[in-house]
Amino acid sequence: MAKDEKDQVMQEVGEKLISRIDMTVEEEKQEADKEKEENIEKARIRIIADNEQQLEDLQKKLDEKMANEETKLTEQMEQRKAQVLALKRQNLEDRIKMAGDISQNQIVELRQQYEREFNNVENAIREEKEK
Repeated sequence: MAKDEKDQVMQEVGEKLISRIDMTVEEEKQEADKEKEENIEKARIRIIADNEQQLEDLQKKLDEKMANEETKLTEQMEQRKAQVLALKRQNLEDRIKMAGDISQNQIVELRQQYEREFNNVENAIREEKEK
């Protein structure tokens, strides 16, 4: 009978040990799954941060290019403005020369017309810049 009791005790001890081993393995699996999820979340956060940095870098480059283009456009408009105004001045001078003996009032009228044309050019340039 002692052998039966020993076998039964051994059986119970064995079952308890197997149960504890199973619980330990299950806990380790859960811990490994938790660690895996944490690592995945860290990787996601890192990817998002990298993407945000890339977007920020792209936005900076775009802003720089836009500023450069705006500067170029402004320079071109200023050059064109200078050309148009030079042509208008020359046109006014040519009109005065062609008229020969014109009165002072006619010269004043021509200069006023020139000023109006000059203002129209200025307004057109300002409106173009606002677009």
